[in-house]
Amino acid sequence: MKELMRVIKGRSKYPYAFKNSNIYYVPVPKNACSSVKKALYQYNFGQEHKIRYLFGQILDSHRYFPSRKFHKIRVDNDSKIFAIVRDPFDRFISCYCNRVLHHKDLLKSEKKIKDAGLELNPSINYFVDHLKEYQSFSTSIMHHTLSQVSFLGSDTSIYWRIFPISEIKSLEQELSLALKNKIKFIHAQQGGKQHKQQVLSELSTNTATKIREYYNDDYKILAEYLR
Repeated sequence: MKELMRVIKGRSKYPYAFKNSNIYYVPVPKNACSSVKKALYQYNFGQEHKIRYLFGQILDSHRYFPSRKFHKIRVDNDSKIFAIVRDPFDRFISCYCNRVLHHKDLLKSEKKIKDAGLELNPSINYFVDHLKEYQSFSTSIMHHTLSQVSFLGSDTSIYWRIFPISEIKSLEQELSLALKNKIKFIHAQQGGKQHKQQVLSELSTNTATKIREYYNDDYKILAEYLR
């Protein structure tokens, strides 16, 4: 029952606040969000997050703090909202390696995908060519391949800080200082990274161009943070 109340409390307000502070977090899938959510759980509830089950459902950190498509954010004027961004191309490759090759998300929609005549274990080039179909059959693929501005919105002025993922150590330090509490991010979603070099070697120039064009809004709106 305690974990159920934590799920309800964690999800009740968005963006997600660090307890008794004016610091808020807006998560984006594949941008270290599992790591930050685990740190947020530990800070807010006073203990390390561990996988639990409730009514047969797994309670990972996303159950407490789900990543949501952007909607109007209402917080106090002195609120400090932060987010983490990542080069869109690199983020997409990470998604393919983690969600398609490692977690095998497409197998969860096996019948629909087979009925549509699509491959269950697509190469990166095939996956990109049929991305819209795969998104329509898999909510996980849709969720993880949406643009970053789908979660952050197009107005970056509402954010206190937007950190490139390469500066996550700086984020740790700034949060630790602001919260007067040691904040440590543990790399939580490493599955699939062993496939990256092979995937990149198979990637065609045409496919790479399609990926970058697909995330045109990210490149345009988040340009100053993508370094």
